[in-house]
Amino acid sequence: MSSHTSPSGIRRAFMLAVVAAAPLAAWSFPTKPVEWVVPYPAGGGTDVVARVLAEQMGKTLDQNIVILNKPGAATNIGAESVTRAKPDGHTLLTADTATLAANPFLYAKLSYDAEKDLNPVGLIARFPMLLVVAPNVPVKNYKEFVAWVKSQPDGVNYATPGAGSPHHLERFKSLGLEATPGTPQKMAAYAKAEREKWGKVIRAAGIKLD
Repeated sequence: MSSHTSPSGIRRAFMLAVVAAAPLAAWSFPTKPVEWVVPYPAGGGTDVVARVLAEQMGKTLDQNIVILNKPGAATNIGAESVTRAKPDGHTLLTADTATLAANPFLYAKLSYDAEKDLNPVGLIARFPMLLVVAPNVPVKNYKEFVAWVKSQPDGVNYATPGAGSPHHLERFKSLGLEATPGTPQKMAAYAKAEREKWGKVIRAAGIKLD
């Protein structure tokens, strides 16, 4: 699997993997419902792709494909559950750049080895990701964005889905930008402030929430 990076965006790929097992010729497959582990929350892009494909795969294989969402720890929770499953081909995993490439370098100790414990089935999706800014940011291209960030005395905040994601690993430092890592405490404080701010707006508008 490969990924392409550029100043304006990066491509992210998803691969379908299965826990390492005996040669396919020795199998009678599938003999029971197949569990497909998605290491991200339900409703996100990764989950949607898996569910669309699982529906069609189920028809082709004449067997149910059950999606199991096991998010957390930059896909490590889901990946670990798959590598501990019986190696009979009935447990699949959506693996991405975090699972296969980044996590072995980001985490000092993993309970699995992606190269040894997982077998690739095939590439299932590839799509670009873009860097976007708010309309009030006075930039029209990436070069202007870099200059604008450098001109901010207090730095600039940026959001990522989490550790190990391409967003997190984008080469800001090599571009002359220093990314300041956040903390759970800072995130909690930010979320509380946003909730209070928008709560006032909603109440002022006379909107009642169930």
